[in-house]
This record gives sequence, structure tokens and C-alpha cells, in this order.
Amino acid sequence: MIHVIRKLLVDSAVSSLLPLRQANKIALVKAPQSVRRPYAVIDLENTQLERSIQGIARETYAIMVYITATEMGDAWSFHDGVKEVLDEFSGDVVVGSNTTSVARIALRDVTTDAHELHEFFTVQMMFDLYIV
Repeated sequence: MIHVIRKLLVDSAVSSLLPLRQANKIALVKAPQSVRRPYAVIDLENTQLERSIQGIARETYAIMVYITATEMGDAWSFHDGVKEVLDEFSGDVVVGSNTTSVARIALRDVTTDAHELHEFFTVQMMFDLYIV
């Protein structure tokens, strides 16, 4: 499901995400060692499956988006762009030959961190991704 989130962010027209999109700085699970800030990393925290007699009734994925930048203002600007693209999104997302029907994406939590020694800032956003 992290591929779905990346696809939405990479394909978005939100202007505050342009620096990340143009430089291909939206990574899955782990950013390449050679990448320089700013960048975003998308990771899967956990999956909840609700079951019924017929099988799986609903899937919920907890997705983390980690944004890191050398300026706190830049990190929050990227946060605003990510939130605009993902929060309350619903619809079909095509990644390669696979279509995923997203019932809803909901922002659950936002935390921040500052690394003074290396002078960078992180904004962590947790989303719940509900699959139809």
C-alpha cells in the first residue's frame, strides 16, 4: 500500500511538493544513502484486517510519511502539501497494472523532531488507509 501513497504524492499538482517530485526524493521504506535533504520516506507501520464469515471485510493500513529538511519551514511546507494530497482522499489509484480502490485516507497523527547536531528537522505523519 505504500506504493499507492507514493503514486499519489508523485503525481500530485501541489506546488509545495514540487521540490520533492522534481528531484525524485519520495522514497519507499528507506531513502538512498546518497539522497540529500529535503526528502520524504513512506513506510508501512501495521495492517489491520477485519474479518467476516465471507472473508476479509475491510483492510486498514497504518502508513507513516517521514519528511526531513534542513529548515523547519520547509518541513512544514512539505507537510502541508502531503496533507493536501492525502487527507480525505478516496478513489482508484493505478500503480503499474494494479488498481487499488481506496475508500478513504485519514490523517491520524503528526509529530516533529529536531536533530540539532546535524541541523535537520523531521515531521512524521501517520495516515490510516482504508481499502474498499
